[in-house]
Amino acid sequence: MSIETDPITLDEINTAIRSILLTGMSYGIGGRAMTRADLKDLMALKRHVIKNSLRATADGAGMITEIRGGSSEDSEWGD
Repeated sequence: MSIETDPITLDEINTAIRSILLTGMSYGIGGRAMTRADLKDLMALKRHVIKNSLRATADGAGMITEIRGGSSEDSEWGD
């Protein structure tokens, strides 16, 4: 068994969300019931990944401090 060390990508999250939207959160195969991740949790994870990506991009370019005149902690993206 391997341990996943790469961060989850937005594409992976969108794929999971799309699967739920198209086929539902639960499904059955060969008499076995399977349940996907909760849609609410995936949407929260997506927002978190986007916020972190925007924050990292803006912090790296110095955009937030230049635009808002404060630190990145003062941004609207705070958790």
